[in-house]
Amino acid sequence: ISLTIYELCINQDIQNRIREEIETVVGEDDVTSHTIDNLKFLNMVVCESLRKYPVIPFIQRKCVEDYFIPETGAVLERGRRFALMSIKVCLIYLIRAFKIERDAATKGQLNFGAAHALDPKEGIPVRFQRIEQSYAGTLNKH
Repeated sequence: ISLTIYELCINQDIQNRIREEIETVVGEDDVTSHTIDNLKFLNMVVCESLRKYPVIPFIQRKCVEDYFIPETGAVLERGRRFALMSIKVCLIYLIRAFKIERDAATKGQLNFGAAHALDPKEGIPVRFQRIEQSYAGTLNKH
């Protein structure tokens, strides 16, 4: 997820388009598997990020039966890829509540080394600026 956040930080137009899609499709409602399925542009961005920074061995697990998440009332349906759904849900809540911006230390190109296959050597410095909107308050429920 950190590498997708990095891409959103350096591509504000993409971040804004995802935010607009979330506002249109989800609005102030709770996030459900149905609403996630309808976030087509978010799905394309996540897939592109995974293509650019592949971590496929870590996101292949699927639910073998429906799982009720007690704290939220949400259901993770059988056959869904748990990590992929988690990435999308996390991004939805982050983008609803924050504008992700470059930090002074944010570079245009990440440097990866052999020992840092999934982590850039210098980390990923970004800033989160809270967005004051009515639906940002739904974060407190989850």
